[in-house]
Amino acid sequence: MQPHNDYDVPTGIDYLNQISAPPAPQGFDKKSKIILLVLGIIGLLGLVFIINTAQNASRGPSLNNLIARLQKLQTVSEKFTSRLKSSQLQDANSSLTAVLTTANKSIETPAAAQNIDVKKDLKNITALDPPTKLEEKFEEAYLNADLDNTYAYTMNTELADTLLMMNRIKEGSRSKSTIDFLEKTISDLTNVRKQLMAITGDSEKS
Repeated sequence: MQPHNDYDVPTGIDYLNQISAPPAPQGFDKKSKIILLVLGIIGLLGLVFIINTAQNASRGPSLNNLIARLQKLQTVSEKFTSRLKSSQLQDANSSLTAVLTTANKSIETPAAAQNIDVKKDLKNITALDPPTKLEEKFEEAYLNADLDNTYAYTMNTELADTLLMMNRIKEGSRSKSTIDFLEKTISDLTNVRKQLMAITGDSEKS
């Protein structure tokens, strides 16, 4: 007597079905692929933006930043010149205004070489560094009868920062017109700053 087997022996067709490879998993449908593609594009654009931002930061200040700064200083120097009491400070401020007037005109040439239309884009450019805070500071100093002192020290600091900005732009520039402009303006502003330093008693070397 043969032993009883509780399991049915598969027939030929059943056996082939059992040993055949399992069905391949279903891939992404069209909608999922589109979503993944969009997310990939967004990620790539974000990466490009981060790289560009890092590169711009490493390059330092731009010519637009300098234009905004020079415009701000000229606006302030012209606005408060009649309120200054010290004749020495008045002379220094007159020199500053003259240098800035020339610089703001001369910078149009190197700006044009970089496709910057100063006259056309002036409103947007000056928004990068508006004179509002300086004006408010000097207005308050004037009301407190301390304009001369505040003006001399503050403008000395502003010129020091501006000269630093100009030197950084010069170091990164290959444009002859830009370098020529910067060299002359740096020299002119350095002389004005020496006048302010004589007033404030600042012995810092320019």
